[in-house]
Amino acid sequence: MRKIFMHTCKNLSTRGEENGDIYNGFGGFIRGDENIMFNFDLRTFAPQNRDYFWKASQKALIKLKLQEGDQYEGIIFLLTMLLDMHKRIKKGEDPMALNDMRIIEPEPNEKIGPGW
Repeated sequence: MRKIFMHTCKNLSTRGEENGDIYNGFGGFIRGDENIMFNFDLRTFAPQNRDYFWKASQKALIKLKLQEGDQYEGIIFLLTMLLDMHKRIKKGEDPMALNDMRIIEPEPNEKIGPGW
């Protein structure tokens, strides 16, 4: 499976904001002069856990689309792109057409979580 970075779109708590961190609008935060991004590689997840991730992403997208207002517009856009890339991979199409990254990182040796 190709590497797909999933960038979180909001800090999971307000603790970072309390420490003076500022959300950067691109899945990370700014601390002082540093732009810190969050990402992970789904290839490090056991196959069953990847399926859980995709199902949870679809459920989250549906719930976010049902919300009123445009406060979730950014995450809706990112989840839509991510799920579209996954659909293209499953169909054998080239997901790089939607990828802002220019390369695919080599597959890591790390294995995260149960199921391996």
